[in-house]
Amino acid sequence: MACAFATDLGSMIALRGLQGFAGGVLIPMAFTMVVTKLPAAQRPARLAPLTLAVTFAPTIGGYLTENYGWQTIFFINTAPSLVMIVALWLTLESEPMRLRLLKEGDWAGIVTMAIGLSALQTLLEEGNKDDWFGSSFIIRRNVVAAGFIIAFIWMSSR
Repeated sequence: MACAFATDLGSMIALRGLQGFAGGVLIPMAFTMVVTKLPAAQRPARLAPLTLAVTFAPTIGGYLTENYGWQTIFFINTAPSLVMIVALWLTLESEPMRLRLLKEGDWAGIVTMAIGLSALQTLLEEGNKDDWFGSSFIIRRNVVAAGFIIAFIWMSSR
C-alpha cells in the first residue's frame, strides 16, 4: 500500500522493488500450497479461483486506474489479504522457522535479477516519454538492465 503514497519516480521504483521482493513469491507459493496440502480431488476446485484471480487482476487494475486513479490498485488486495491471513492462521500447522535456510538462497542471482528487471521496467515505462535513446536517463537504464540481466543469466547457467 505504500506505493500509493509515492511522491516521485525514485520512491515508486524503490517501493515497487520492495513489493516485488516481498510479494513475488506469493502466487507460486499459493499454487504450491494447494498442490501439496490438499487431496487430489480438491485441487481443481481450489486452483480455479486462484487462477481466475491471477488472470483477471490486470483487467481489474485497469478498470480501477481508469475510474478511480492509479493509487487504488495498491489497495485492492487489502481485504482479501486480511481474509487470507486469518484463514492461514487458523488452518495451517505451526512449524518452527528455519532461518538458517536463508543462507542457501541464491542472493547474488536475486539481486542481479531484481536490479536488471527494475532497470528494464523503468526503461520500458519511461522510454517513450523521454525520447527513448535520445535521453541519457534511458541509455543508463539500458546499460544497467543489460549488464545485470546478462550477469543473472551467466550466474544462473553455472
